Amino acid sequence: MRFVHLAPLASCLVLAAACGDDGDGPAAEDTESSDSTGMPAAESGSMMTMTTVGMGSTGSTGATDTTVAGSTGPDGSTGQDSTASSGSDSASGSGSSGAAACGDGIVEPLMLCLDPGRALGVGPMPGPTWVGTGLFDDDEGYDIAVVAADASELVLLRGDGSGAFGGQHAEPLQEPSVRADIGDFDGDGDLDVTVLAPDDPHAEFALGDGLGVLSTAIVYSMGTAPVTDIAAGHFNLGALGDIAIVRASDSVAQFIADPTTDNGGGGTTTFDVPLASVPARIAIADFDGDGFDDAVVSYESAAQLTMIRAVAPLDLMVTESAAVDGPALEIATGDFDGDGNTDVATVIPEDDAVNVLLGDGAAGLGAASAFGVDEEPVDVVVADFDGDGTLDLATANRTADTVSVLLGNGDGTFAEATHIGVGEEPVALAAADFNADSAADLVTADRAGGGLTLLLTNP
Repeated sequence: MRFVHLAPLASCLVLAAACGDDGDGPAAEDTESSDSTGMPAAESGSMMTMTTVGMGSTGSTGATDTTVAGSTGPDGSTGQDSTASSGSDSASGSGSSGAAACGDGIVEPLMLCLDPGRALGVGPMPGPTWVGTGLFDDDEGYDIAVVAADASELVLLRGDGSGAFGGQHAEPLQEPSVRADIGDFDGDGDLDVTVLAPDDPHAEFALGDGLGVLSTAIVYSMGTAPVTDIAAGHFNLGALGDIAIVRASDSVAQFIADPTTDNGGGGTTTFDVPLASVPARIAIADFDGDGFDDAVVSYESAAQLTMIRAVAPLDLMVTESAAVDGPALEIATGDFDGDGNTDVATVIPEDDAVNVLLGDGAAGLGAASAFGVDEEPVDVVVADFDGDGTLDLATANRTADTVSVLLGNGDGTFAEATHIGVGEEPVALAAADFNADSAADLVTADRAGGGLTLLLTNP
């Protein structure tokens, strides 16, 4: 395996005034929630600000201002202790005469622009542990779904397409949850959420009505505790969404077809695949291009990934394992080198790195290449953050309280990471274009901070 270290590439972390607006930035939006964060407006000296969505009962955000080295903070400091490093001495984004600048609408590869946001109050919902995004209502704004280890509810924040979230819906759950995923599990064309209760293992299905309301109607019980992850996919020829889980108790990946049939009480088909060790996470994608979803599994203590290939509807088999640099956690997939094959990115927390393995189109993975990120990455997402049509990576770094963004070069390699401060103990993140500007944005679930942090791009 090889550790890839690329020369620094300039990123653009700028004020709203440098990103093409009037410099005032969007105002904080008032809500009816009693735990509104009351986060102050961006100070004029800060190079980058973020939206923190408070979810704790006290309204504490746990967020910190983030500045670029060399800029002046609100207190007159240079911001050397808390940096969003760009890999260059200056990250003003102004460039030379005629060069692209953040906010001018000109897409420039390897230029990352982050814009001020606004604070929203939601809750009380302490300790968020999973966050996902999707279009749950009839507008064009991406919405945010959240679950927490310390709250028995699923919260949906409804986006309006401008980067603001004007309403929320809370759906009670039987038990707190740490994992969830999004799919269409009842075949009605509307997005639903499946939520995993790991210790008394069952999946609750919150079915969407297409108008931004989720109703928990179906519970599917599964096996012996603990179940460490759940993922949505499509493993048969039916119209309903399927799920896959990994169980630590017997080191098995189980694929469950049509789990909402008969209200979760029967009529489903399951297929078990033995694994080499205690599994950590499972991710779903079509790795061989045959139209059926396959899976890849990471392990709690083994430095490898295992590919599980669907050779026919619900006929799955382990095809091979691929070595990584250490025990991996979350997995994300995408085509990083533009060859039409699905590739894999996974975080290696003990190495402060993300490993990238390129797919061969036949459910095989190549050698791992490592790219450094900040301390203890625990989640990774794939999206286009600079709007250049090339996939990028972002990791949530639990110990560092940061997000690391690695812009893709289009050949399976990535530029040096830019680190951006978020709330306290980010344990999950998701990406979507919340403000409809053609570049993906980020939202993190900050477990100790008790909230969400929203980072909006502005190419």
